Amino acid sequence: MRRVRTGEIVAGVAGALLLLSTFLEWYTLRGRAEGLTAWGAFSFVDLLVAVVALLGMTLAASQVIGRGPALPVALGVITTTLGLAAALLVLYRILNQPGPNDVIGVGAGAWIGLAASLGVFLGAWLSLSDERSRPVDPPAPVPERRPTPART
Repeated sequence: MRRVRTGEIVAGVAGALLLLSTFLEWYTLRGRAEGLTAWGAFSFVDLLVAVVALLGMTLAASQVIGRGPALPVALGVITTTLGLAAALLVLYRILNQPGPNDVIGVGAGAWIGLAASLGVFLGAWLSLSDERSRPVDPPAPVPERRPTPART
């Protein structure tokens, strides 16, 4: 666990919270007791939000399991890009609800989803900007010195 840096922890926790928020009530409907979750309200945004949530958790897990820096860096780049796209889409869907504004209101799940998608973006951004070596990485091996071949 010592390999995981602050950015990966933020992205992993925010990813789990983002996935959980998709099952909460994102929109309230006037006259109805139950509202709409992200899965019931969207067709594309919910899939992007779920992918970003899984990428955030995968970014944290890749630091624990991974042996080299290539996979976490690639996941960090992809998660940063898609996390920003998801945060902007969630913000757009908060400002422009699916339906008339006098009937549909924004629920707590949408605000939690916005904060969590921004958290995944921020965590992935921090993981890319943190260039410190991980504490448990072994030192680079010393190259073996061989004698110069004799000329004949």
